Amino acid sequence: MTVTCDAFDPTLLAEGVDPERLTSVAERIKALHESLLASIAFATLSPVAKVPAKVYCYKEALAHRMADLSRAYVRETNARAFAPSFLLARALLEGACHAYDLAVRVRALVRSGSTAEIPELDAYLTRLMHGAKADGWRPGTDDPEAINVLTSLKRATKELGPGLTKSFEDMSEFAHPNAAGVLGGYSNLDTKRHVCHFRSEPARESSRRVTGHLGAALIGLAVFQTAGAILDREKGGFVALCERELFDAGTWPRQVPYPRQRPRP
Repeated sequence: MTVTCDAFDPTLLAEGVDPERLTSVAERIKALHESLLASIAFATLSPVAKVPAKVYCYKEALAHRMADLSRAYVRETNARAFAPSFLLARALLEGACHAYDLAVRVRALVRSGSTAEIPELDAYLTRLMHGAKADGWRPGTDDPEAINVLTSLKRATKELGPGLTKSFEDMSEFAHPNAAGVLGGYSNLDTKRHVCHFRSEPARESSRRVTGHLGAALIGLAVFQTAGAILDREKGGFVALCERELFDAGTWPRQVPYPRQRPRP
């Protein structure tokens, strides 16, 4: 499904929502959907090394999740949903942080030129791909624990700046049943008459209640796009490094030529 720039309700503009930010989010969503792959054949990455397939299959599955979230985000924003829009914006940030952290790890490995840290990356990927938090989802003693998104957030913030953490924290205030997400959003206290009035659709009363999460959605989509660009750029060097690890360890199949000839990008 391709989301075009007019997927957002045009009446949002009439209500005072920032047109540049709205268009930027829509364009990022459109680019995300257009980049989605239907499949990845492992052999197109490497006929032997498995770690590259793990990295790029996880990234692509995450891209499909981000696309799904973005469709829901457009729907809920158009419906002037309050809490759901903030929840979805935060979810986009979470996916972006995982993607960016992974991309930075891959880039660091390629730049180091050393194969020594590949097993550590492989263990990290196992937690990223197959990890869970609840005990019921981890019945075995060796079942991996999921990576905490706050860990990825901290690592991404080191490179991208504190604005990323601030955006995530702002979304969390509305996503959780805190003051902003409950009384601040769904009620209005008349301190003179001592009456509490309630509102069912807070986002229809002020454009700020939409603009607030648009910024976070834009950051999440932009960071995810940057992570994808890093992974695409480092793909050749990363695959070669993973293959060298196998060759140096003596586990490279004799029938497969090494080093492999790679087409120029």
